[in-house]
Amino acid sequence: MSRRSELLTKLLRKEVVAPICIFAIFGALSFSTAWDWADRGLYDLCLRIKCSIAPLEKSPRIVPVDLTDRVELSLGRAVDSRQVFLDAITVLGKAEAHGGFDILFSSEKDPEIDSGIAGALRQAPGCTLIIEPLSKAETNFSGSASAAWENAIVRKHLWHPKVVHGGKVPVAERFLLPTRELAEGAPHLAQAALRIDSDGICRRAPLLYKWEDGYMPSFALVMAVDALGIDPRAIVLNAGSCLRLPLKNGKKIDIPIDDSACAYIPYTGLWRDGARRIPLDAFAAAAHDEKTFSEMYDLIDGNIVAFSDITTSQKDYGTTPLESVYPLSGVHYSLLNGIITGNFFRPVPLFARSIILALLLIGALAIIQGRNDKRFHVAFAILFIGYTLATALLWFVFLCVPSYTGAAVALCVAWLSSWIFRLIASHNERLLMKNALSRYFPRALAERIMKEGKTDLAPSNKELTILFADISGFTKWSSDKSPESVHGFLCDYLESMSKVLFEHGGTVDKFMGDGILAFFGDPFTQADHTERCVRAAIDMQRQIGILGAKWKAIVGIDLRVRIGINAGNVIVGNLGSHTRIEYTVIGAAVNLAQRMESNAPVGGILVAEEAYGKVANLFEFSAPQPVHAKGYEKPVNAYIVLADN
Repeated sequence: MSRRSELLTKLLRKEVVAPICIFAIFGALSFSTAWDWADRGLYDLCLRIKCSIAPLEKSPRIVPVDLTDRVELSLGRAVDSRQVFLDAITVLGKAEAHGGFDILFSSEKDPEIDSGIAGALRQAPGCTLIIEPLSKAETNFSGSASAAWENAIVRKHLWHPKVVHGGKVPVAERFLLPTRELAEGAPHLAQAALRIDSDGICRRAPLLYKWEDGYMPSFALVMAVDALGIDPRAIVLNAGSCLRLPLKNGKKIDIPIDDSACAYIPYTGLWRDGARRIPLDAFAAAAHDEKTFSEMYDLIDGNIVAFSDITTSQKDYGTTPLESVYPLSGVHYSLLNGIITGNFFRPVPLFARSIILALLLIGALAIIQGRNDKRFHVAFAILFIGYTLATALLWFVFLCVPSYTGAAVALCVAWLSSWIFRLIASHNERLLMKNALSRYFPRALAERIMKEGKTDLAPSNKELTILFADISGFTKWSSDKSPESVHGFLCDYLESMSKVLFEHGGTVDKFMGDGILAFFGDPFTQADHTERCVRAAIDMQRQIGILGAKWKAIVGIDLRVRIGINAGNVIVGNLGSHTRIEYTVIGAAVNLAQRMESNAPVGGILVAEEAYGKVANLFEFSAPQPVHAKGYEKPVNAYIVLADN
């Protein structure tokens, strides 16, 4: 059989094919949504760890201004009438600063003040107000359709980017706007929608909503684009890849988005760990005091002012991976910070996930081929740990969102299923050895017969190395021992010796009571069969020393073994009758090997001259000793093995 055929046969074994097929099935599931729930939990954990030990950069250009419970209580009617917001917008316009209000002014208050706000908005070209997108179901529930003036205002603020791939950007049926006067005066309008996952946690936010022939951008995106001086018409939308913002200096900001134009929110930490926050009353006071305005101007010049209502009465709170109660205005700050700093979390690209899965598959296939159980488990553990470390590296260094669970489960299932098959195979091997005591095959021959279903190994003439081993004084020792004691000892001895012989590639021909006949070089040819045989004999004597110490205390045997070795041409193969067949060796070289054993020193190894000539430079031998063997006219030189060279 050619090496290619042997490899193919090895790969097609059921204990290889089944675990690999199982791995492929579970690996394919990693590209579906089957493991999203687990990957979300892992992402939350990784995010918390990152924010604790290596948080994302926080841009000093973002200045949060908050309407808190304290401010609302101290300002009283100035909040209800929106006077404080008029003052804040006035300061923003006077400072020619960029900013936005995460507050929906949807109801009419004081007409005079609202008119003042509309006028102030016209003097603050960098100011953005939010609108809320409504789905078809929400529109039907409200029972009202958008008015013509609302549609006209929305069209005015739509973006028309260059679309490479439109994907599945969410579609708005209509938008909930501020009052007409404020909406008409607002320089910029932007949607402030968020995406809440099925477990109630906010991890992503849509950057765009589709409406008619254009897109309504998100609150953070509008403020960033306005502050950076980017022409919205130059923006490139490639859903499933990125939203590209070209800068004036020729550089670009690529925001990773999914097919629905949602981006992972690049949280930088807990709410209390955010940037220095300014109370709304302190900011609005700058509208009436030049000194205060001068101080405020120094603070906001060239920056982006983000106004939010975080009073408990508004209940604008949600759950994030970091905190169970989190002001949702912080989501917009995080998105804005990500755009300004260029730091965004990104999913692992599909091609990279495919390569990782293929490498894991190749690694699992290579490991399953091995026969050593300890190495099998160690290799799988190393592969699993390596995959885990690679995932951690992608997250902490390249900000790639973990897509871990599917491949990890596939690897573990392949590991477990392969181990089960190995246990079954090991059990079958033990049964084979138990049922074949009369014909004690080595593993290589047993596997060959079982796989090929052949018992017609035709006899052939072949050069082999023959080994005989016999326990000195065994007959006398066993004469007064119980059958149970003799059987227990002999089974342990024969099994230990067979194991040593098999490890060196030998074939056990037969057990003759306490005697062993083994040979090297068949059924598979071994160019170094004599060296293997001598090394096996040396290891047998070492193992005999261990067994002797063990059984001396149990049954009182003084275990010492003579071993004889010879090399030469013999007939090897299936020999016998129709009713009984035996795989064995016959020939003069076999007989001489037996004479070597009977003349070997107790506890020693005696090698005939033919075998000695093949390994003389590999081992240390005694001087030649003449041995008188039946069938030989002259004495045969033999050598005692002393040690390895």
